[in-house]
Amino acid sequence: MNPEDKAVESCLSTAVALLSSGAVDLNSFGLALVSAGFITQSALDSILSPLGLTRSQKAMQLLQCVSAQVKTNPKQYYESYLTILKERPPLHALHDQITKKHAQLTQGSATTNPPAAPVETREAQKPTAGGASLGPDDLDRLYKFLKSAAPSWRMIGEALDFKYVELKAITPTTGLTGNDDYFQELLHRWLKRTPDRTTKEILADALKSAGEGRLADKLFNEF
Repeated sequence: MNPEDKAVESCLSTAVALLSSGAVDLNSFGLALVSAGFITQSALDSILSPLGLTRSQKAMQLLQCVSAQVKTNPKQYYESYLTILKERPPLHALHDQITKKHAQLTQGSATTNPPAAPVETREAQKPTAGGASLGPDDLDRLYKFLKSAAPSWRMIGEALDFKYVELKAITPTTGLTGNDDYFQELLHRWLKRTPDRTTKEILADALKSAGEGRLADKLFNEF
């Protein structure tokens, strides 16, 4: 995936996370999409009106309307998308998050995203308190410890290298009904990875990327 396409995919995940958490108003975002021609008013009403849909589900449906146009012209989509966000004060938080993420992925990939250390190098090192691996048996205790970060589960998942389609697949899972359940499922899937990819250090970095720096420090010192 080239940097531009990766940036667009990342922007979608960031948008869903902010919309789901309530940091960005769904209605304001929807109206911005209508005015820019990304979605019709009737389509917007059909998404926002149903009482049976959670905020996360509505956010996902709105972004699906946008992503349908991403495949045809990612760069044009990105520029138009940023314009409608920048022109509306209620959406400035979303604009700032996306521009920051896009800059990291497209302008300084060599420095902001250095190549990952070879697996054998990590395995050769003796585990430290911060680099200790976590596993499936830690799920219940880890979830209770980090539960306050549940509204940011999408941003955490993105920082843990879950793809957009993988995060999207979590929400319709049978029996899951909200951010708490989605976050627990995310942790469950992450903990099933190989030990070198499930260290406290990696998880703490993901928490910091999602604005949960205090919880990341607590994870190092108290978990």
